[in-house]
Amino acid sequence: MYRKIEYLGEMTGTGAEVFGNVTLREIAQDKIEGFDRIYRGIDWGYGADPFVYVGTALEKGGRELYIFEEFYAFGASFDEIAENIGTMTAKKGIITADSAEPRSNDEMRARGFSVRAAKKGQGSVEYGIRKLCGLERIIIDPVRCPSAAREFAGYALTPDGNGGFRGGFPDKDNHTIDAVRYALEERFSRRNVGSFDRRKLGL
Repeated sequence: MYRKIEYLGEMTGTGAEVFGNVTLREIAQDKIEGFDRIYRGIDWGYGADPFVYVGTALEKGGRELYIFEEFYAFGASFDEIAENIGTMTAKKGIITADSAEPRSNDEMRARGFSVRAAKKGQGSVEYGIRKLCGLERIIIDPVRCPSAAREFAGYALTPDGNGGFRGGFPDKDNHTIDAVRYALEERFSRRNVGSFDRRKLGL
């Protein structure tokens, strides 16, 4: 038996938030039905880490990201995952999933889902986060996607204890962020990436 996580609260600033471009608001059903293309991603987990599926879309020439569907659960079986995401848009197109779980990806294919493995590679985490930071807006429906709302709004650099911040991005409370990175892997290009500028965070 799996357990779902819900989040309907408000985030407060810490001064080190990575995503200063997040907007939490309702995304209407007619808006979702009008998206030209949906990008889907899976981050695998079971016990200590959750399983996450997300559905997203890009608009305004790829400058605005909409996150409008999620399934976030601990201890979910393959059948429970298939039952829940099967009610969403998951069977209507390709899902890009964490390549570290090839057997899990095969299990979803056996249940009728079109799953491809994420390419990942060295530097892919920082690259994907920087690409997300570079978007004009990340719009998340906090009712449809409570965990994405919590993780994106609360994702912050780690203090170093000396008034600054540790290098790199923290590997915690980022499961929906990983799923979104996988979903957009094919869309994001490695051209003109540049370096991550902490001055944009006021650091």
